[in-house]
Amino acid sequence: MVAPITCERLTPAIGALVHGIDLDDAAALEQHGPALNAALLEHQVIFFRDQRLTPDAQVRLAETFGRVNPISSTFSQHPGDPRVELLESHGRGPGTDV
Repeated sequence: MVAPITCERLTPAIGALVHGIDLDDAAALEQHGPALNAALLEHQVIFFRDQRLTPDAQVRLAETFGRVNPISSTFSQHPGDPRVELLESHGRGPGTDV
């Protein structure tokens, strides 16, 4: 049995930080998929801190919320999986990490 996840509300209106899940653990992700979906519906946006995800793990996480299709944008694709888009700031601008 995997430990339960918890959600920490970030503002009164939107957003929560999810604790207690290793997103690279396929079994934990499968077990907590319904709770993650419920958290997303309730909070509209959810965040996970300190996660190191492979492209496969990123796709597994995305599939928790619905079907994942190959990308069709102008951004680069990951060479190992066309469903993973690469966004790189190279130290310019605010970047994607908070």
